[in-house]
Amino acid sequence: MKKITDVQGQVDLRDLDIKKVGITGYAYRGMLLLGKEIVPAQGTANCFAYLDKSKKGTHMSRMSRNLNQLIDKTISLDNFEPVLQKIYSDLETPQIYVEITANSIRTKESPVSKNVGFEEFKINLDLKIDNGDFYGTCTLAFTGTSLCPASKTNSKHGAHNQRSVVKVKFPFEEINKLGDYLHTAEEQLSAIVYPVIKLDDEAYITEKAYENAKFVEDIVRDVVRGLQKNDLKFTLVSCENLESIHTHNAYAEIVIK
Repeated sequence: MKKITDVQGQVDLRDLDIKKVGITGYAYRGMLLLGKEIVPAQGTANCFAYLDKSKKGTHMSRMSRNLNQLIDKTISLDNFEPVLQKIYSDLETPQIYVEITANSIRTKESPVSKNVGFEEFKINLDLKIDNGDFYGTCTLAFTGTSLCPASKTNSKHGAHNQRSVVKVKFPFEEINKLGDYLHTAEEQLSAIVYPVIKLDDEAYITEKAYENAKFVEDIVRDVVRGLQKNDLKFTLVSCENLESIHTHNAYAEIVIK
């Protein structure tokens, strides 16, 4: 059998540390607990390690082999921390980083006709082991609708509205409360949107938005207050309104330290 040389393990003499080196775009598939429902999550994973200046390279195959242990597992602290600790141990480095970007699909019932459809939302995980300690955040992103208070006040007929993309960043340790974060934040929009609606649903949603006009500033403030009222930990809330009568969008963000 041919002898295999560990080229990555050789010494490098250029005296330069590398903060992050690793793999990007590794296929990922897992599951999320959303209230009492288990929903799929699919996307890509990145994995990086800190590389000391004395080392020529990192062992990327160890990253992909360990990431495989996360496939089809529920996204949770119990399932994820041991895998990251194994990557950390295998790579013999002070820091490793795992980033996962995934889309998930939930079922959603329309408010009047009770038609059930399927709706996408997004989850981003930003995880790391730093000198043996685990750290992680999760960013939830979903879509709703808002209606402009100024347009409602100053227009003779109607008011313009926009699709709102809301993001909430919270500690990864709270991922089991994902359904609470999604429900609480969604309730703060002018109106919730649905994948399958009939005319009676359309009238309900339109009228609810008109009666509940909100600027992008109102939305982020209301989401923050809603999360605080429900004792849900978070570090960032943002909203981007995809404007219908402007060529630009509107954006607001609140950061909690």
